[in-house]
Amino acid sequence: MTKKSEKIATIQIFLVAILWGMFPIVVNKGSQHIQPIFFAASSVLLSCITIFIISLFKKSLKELKNKRGWKLGIIVAITGTAIPEALLFIGSQLTSGINTAALLLSEIIFTLLIMPFLGERPTLYKTLSGLLVLAGAFMILFKSSPDGINIGDILIFLSTMTFPFGNYFSKKILNEISAETLMIIRYSVGGIFLLALSFITEDSSLFLASAKEYWIYIFINGIVLSAFTNTIWYKGLKHLEVSKAISILMTFPLFSLIFLIIFFKEIPSPYQLIGLIVITIGGICSSLLKKSTPPNS
Repeated sequence: MTKKSEKIATIQIFLVAILWGMFPIVVNKGSQHIQPIFFAASSVLLSCITIFIISLFKKSLKELKNKRGWKLGIIVAITGTAIPEALLFIGSQLTSGINTAALLLSEIIFTLLIMPFLGERPTLYKTLSGLLVLAGAFMILFKSSPDGINIGDILIFLSTMTFPFGNYFSKKILNEISAETLMIIRYSVGGIFLLALSFITEDSSLFLASAKEYWIYIFINGIVLSAFTNTIWYKGLKHLEVSKAISILMTFPLFSLIFLIIFFKEIPSPYQLIGLIVITIGGICSSLLKKSTPPNS
């Protein structure tokens, strides 16, 4: 990997962080009006259809014949979409947008804990920068929520536990298939799982009405955040270590707060501002650090 490709990948991940700042807001606001699991399922399947059409025009659908791609892609679908999105969307319905954004940062600590067992050992400095990001998140969470942690907060926290596995297996297969092909596999399997779970646990008679009235949330989440943003994410992830990419991505709550101020007139508390500054510093420091120590070195 050249320095130029790593630099481009770093810029791509920062762009993803900006766009991803909308994600907890869209999930939180949308889940107040749409059945949460159905909201997740419809967004994922819409993204799958969008990427399938793009791949059709690019004539890259032949990659779907890759058996190894399906094996690892199904793991990515389960750990990166099915399990986490079910927990996340339900949890976000029960808490605030700021708490949703802050608790999604728990992914970074699970990444630092899990990745050494998968062959990527972060340096001490990268670990400290990751902990700095986490410290900012907890400052936001515990100092800005007068009601304390609720079940929604717990579900969002748990939703981040499987993401490192999804990112790890995504990186392994991206050298054999394109980002678009991986997302078709991930979103088709994950979307079908979520849709089935939705029909089992939610009132299906409300699906059509809620989707018709609040379609904009499904559109933004499915096309802008899932299809477009994740395409950029995978292209960047291909050239960066998972821990570094995640650390950069974890600056997204800063942009979440900016979007909340501009579009929803939500004024942050001093603790929220301080916490987000700490998060941003941690993410930037991680992006400037050298590579992690190679395993077995």
